[in-house]
Amino acid sequence: MSNKDTYETPDVVSVYARLEGLQKPEATILRELEHRLKSMEMLDVGVGGGRTTRVFADLVHGYVGIDSSVKMIEACQARASAFPGKAAFRVCDVADMSVFQDQSFDFILFSYNGIDYLAHEGRLQAFREMRRVAKKGGVLCFSTHNLRSLFGPALPRWSTNPVKFLYRIARYVLLLCAESPFRRLANERYAIIDDGAHESRLTTYYVLPEEQLRQLADSGFCNVRIFGLETGKEVRGMSKIGRTRDRWLYFLCEVD
Repeated sequence: MSNKDTYETPDVVSVYARLEGLQKPEATILRELEHRLKSMEMLDVGVGGGRTTRVFADLVHGYVGIDSSVKMIEACQARASAFPGKAAFRVCDVADMSVFQDQSFDFILFSYNGIDYLAHEGRLQAFREMRRVAKKGGVLCFSTHNLRSLFGPALPRWSTNPVKFLYRIARYVLLLCAESPFRRLANERYAIIDDGAHESRLTTYYVLPEEQLRQLADSGFCNVRIFGLETGKEVRGMSKIGRTRDRWLYFLCEVD
């Protein structure tokens, strides 16, 4: 079964139709953009079951949600009945958004790692298409799996509580002893693997943050900032970016 087919299955659709609220980095980024949202035309890519619709549709000037899954769009339409007229939805593949004119949107969101279920070339094409439909000075926000999270456990964080800190050290040692099955990927810039998502019916794209920055630069995005999943805070400086083991990261960037 392909990734696209998996997103049409009733059990997977029902999972996304029940999701609520924002992840920590999304909440941080919402605060960053809060003063601009009222004037923004927003494109919510890979909208899934409408989790982010419920947050953003009331905040932006105009809202369009797209997904390549017919069933997901149907779930969105049912969920959005609570606020009629504030959101539009359509079935659309992010790698081919010819239904939209150039420079149509101020804010593009592709959350919950949706871009990681495209093949490599489809992913690069998706970045080009999002760049095309974004207005100059517009903003792209998306999340993606961190390849470095597969290489082994993160170093234990310091705690003033000695019991808690000893626990973290013990856990780190145990995890380190359990050889990661993905060590073979240590020299790769990205990889598409079966990580067990939705009972192994999906294959997932994992990428090094440094490689993701390169892809964005090649696609015409600039002023890129990275936010960690665990804390929701910005990860500043290449040395820290190179060490982060968060399972996925959020990228916030502007259109050059």
